[in-house]
Amino acid sequence: MTHLRRVTIGYAVGAGYLMLNNIALAADSAPVAAAPSSDQLQEIVVTAQKRSEALNTVPISVTALDQDTMDKQGVRDIADIARLVPGLTLQANDRLGNTNIAIRGISSDTGSETTGIYIDDTPVQARQEVVGSNPYPKIFDLDRVEVLRGPQGTLFGAGSEGGTVRFLTPDPSLDTYSGYGRSELAFTDGGAPSYELGAAVGGPIIDGVLGFRASAWYREDGGYFTRVNPATGAVDGTDTNGGDTKVIRLAVKYAPVDHLTITPAIFYQDEHVDDHSFYFESAGPFVELSPIPQPRSDKFILPSLTVNYDFDAFSVKSISSFFKRSLNDKFDGTQYVLGSEGINSQTLPGDPTYRSTGIYHEDQSNWTEEIRFTSTESPDTTFSWVGGIFWQHNREGADTHYVDDFNALANYLSGGTENSLGYFGEAQIDGIYSYTDRWVERESDVAAFGNVTYTILEGLKASAGLRVARSGYDYIDQQDGPWGPGAPTTDSGSQKETPVTPRFNLAYQITPDQMVYATAAKGYRIGGANEPIPAAYCAKDLAGLGISQAPLSYNSDSVWSYEAGAKGRFMDNHLSIDASLFWVNWDNIQQDIPLTCGYGYTANLGTATSRGMDIQAAWAVGHGLVLSGNAGLTDARYTKTLLDNGVILAKSGDSLPSPEWTATASVQYDVPIRDETDGYIRLDYQFAGSYYRTGSAATFTYDAAVRDAPATHYVTLRVGAIQGDWDVSAFIDNLLNSRTSLFRYHEAGIDTGLRDSTFRPLTAGVTAAYKF
Repeated sequence: MTHLRRVTIGYAVGAGYLMLNNIALAADSAPVAAAPSSDQLQEIVVTAQKRSEALNTVPISVTALDQDTMDKQGVRDIADIARLVPGLTLQANDRLGNTNIAIRGISSDTGSETTGIYIDDTPVQARQEVVGSNPYPKIFDLDRVEVLRGPQGTLFGAGSEGGTVRFLTPDPSLDTYSGYGRSELAFTDGGAPSYELGAAVGGPIIDGVLGFRASAWYREDGGYFTRVNPATGAVDGTDTNGGDTKVIRLAVKYAPVDHLTITPAIFYQDEHVDDHSFYFESAGPFVELSPIPQPRSDKFILPSLTVNYDFDAFSVKSISSFFKRSLNDKFDGTQYVLGSEGINSQTLPGDPTYRSTGIYHEDQSNWTEEIRFTSTESPDTTFSWVGGIFWQHNREGADTHYVDDFNALANYLSGGTENSLGYFGEAQIDGIYSYTDRWVERESDVAAFGNVTYTILEGLKASAGLRVARSGYDYIDQQDGPWGPGAPTTDSGSQKETPVTPRFNLAYQITPDQMVYATAAKGYRIGGANEPIPAAYCAKDLAGLGISQAPLSYNSDSVWSYEAGAKGRFMDNHLSIDASLFWVNWDNIQQDIPLTCGYGYTANLGTATSRGMDIQAAWAVGHGLVLSGNAGLTDARYTKTLLDNGVILAKSGDSLPSPEWTATASVQYDVPIRDETDGYIRLDYQFAGSYYRTGSAATFTYDAAVRDAPATHYVTLRVGAIQGDWDVSAFIDNLLNSRTSLFRYHEAGIDTGLRDSTFRPLTAGVTAAYKF
């Protein structure tokens, strides 16, 4: 009855593995059938090593989720994926709602991302000091999502220091038609309704020669926040944080001759949110104190061209792509500006109409080319390899404007005697801007990579890989305005590096269904440069650190990861287990140093070690019952105290900002209702442990009010029926209506201005899906 296609979920390495293997051998007196029965777990094929392989034979800690599995668990975006994958966390990192992604505790809220984000073969992750948040495709008509834990620098480059998340789209078929549709209507406690509608279809246009895959999806998420004017107390809007998303994709595959395929594709996504989802604790959950809406729009387009030719001994693939992204943010910056001038208020005293509006426009343009050579494998292959060359040029830019009346502010600060020019030394730009900034930075990367695998004896394989790159970075920063430098300024900087990232692996395939492995691998991300900090606003903070100005640059950081794992299927393919133990050494960590004046800079904060395990398991008990779950233990701590002029920036023994424990537990029960109709009920529970957001009391980053991040509990329930190609279900998300704090921070300039974000309230609805 059950059709579970996720074959991940593990067990302890060593004695536990041997015990399970013995059980499996006793149960499997005959070879496993080629096609599993309806109550067995289904295998999934992944490309985690840039070749197609059964997940059970890949010597990497991987979680793979296909579209069917994600539909059953109500997965719609990266936040849902993070709740399901051990060792993967997603956290807000600023007041705009930008997020930070971490695998096995390797995360940073500044510099280049520590986790690679791929849409098919294109890396799209961003540098955080410019764009601030990665682009993540929404979950509709995906073939699967793969999460690769541990550094993937050899095959996936500098951005995959802690691991890689890959969103893989369906390949157009040249011989078979298929389609997928999904609609949903949902209601949120205390909020507006949400709904979605999407459809995808594909198949041959000319049988065996030309095929296509097209999809379109629209979702409206109802708001549940109330916006209150802090000056008047009046309610200015209800259900204010709603939004919508549009996704369109088209791919065409052309096979003009045997062994050659040409696949152009285009992926477009447009996401808009009417207002952000942070609330002042003083006002209570889901109440935003702001006189203006603070919307965000985030759209990207990704055209690509993939050309593949299969020779007898190897294949050649060329992937060319261009990723173009545009973000726009608008926010109320009044408290931020006033706080920087020492005014602890949400409005300018004596002038309740004073308002400072921040406007951000951010853009990202990535050109990528990879030419890959992959050997042809067969069951008796003793030597296999994959290698190629990679080129990438990334440009990211940010335009920042603050719109306000600095004459009024200058008049207040001077006691009624000065305007902006007299008090700050510069008039407002164009009469409306107190600050403007144009920041542009570029990264270039040219690399050669390869990985070879040799079969030492039957079942035992050793592999070694190496990536050598030439990376470059430069930036230019142009600032102006009375709140900024007081005069037009231009700063720039650059650096070049030659990173080398090796990888070594030993794997033993005990049986066709069970294996053990060990891996040592290096991960890396390049350094960068800091935006100048105006001493006029931050002199006190800088003096507290014993410096007169922040460092103008910071160095690269890197990890060495050591992992031992085991995975397999047992008991006639009714039990699947995947587990690993890891130890990661992280050196010269790039971390943000926040200043109370509202600015900050990046520095290399010593060393850390992340150690732990992850385990995933699925058990088809029989009679329609499937139990599954996972757990991740990540103990990530600084191993060296870093001092700067006597100030402790990082303290040995302090934990990195990541939960020590994450876990999920799922139960699904399938039951026949009548001929050709099966019913099911599914319950999912997700847990993330408590952790510390800042350093301990002795460190410069210590903030007692926000340091403690509580544990979270999230429960979903889904009841449905499947008849033929139709799957109709009712669901409840956040069944316990949890309101646990997910991110807490001080609003600049407000002593008691603590802000929080939390889960969307309890949401109930109906989903209908059609697939053929």
